[in-house]
Amino acid sequence: MIGLSIGTNLPEISLVIIAAIKGRSEIGFGNYLGSALFNPLIMSVLGLVSGGIVLDANFTKLLIFSVLGFILFFIFMRSRSFLSQKESAILLSIYVVFVISELAF
Repeated sequence: MIGLSIGTNLPEISLVIIAAIKGRSEIGFGNYLGSALFNPLIMSVLGLVSGGIVLDANFTKLLIFSVLGFILFFIFMRSRSFLSQKESAILLSIYVVFVISELAF
């Protein structure tokens, strides 16, 4: 599953890296929000077309990490209009814990 997610997000990752190098953080932020809004739409359409999607125990873990990440991201962005290095490290550490939990179980 991690391999699939990396493969499907490579274009977004490359766009964010290029935007960061060019100092255009708004492009990366827009890409992040667009992806966050478009992915549920895709899952909804796939669920309708295929007759349903089975949500197993891993979904709960994914939901918890996603909601935690979105809430923290929202709080960090409301406090100022940019992410500090400390805030970025917190979000990255949540992602690392998620990946480790996926690989461990």
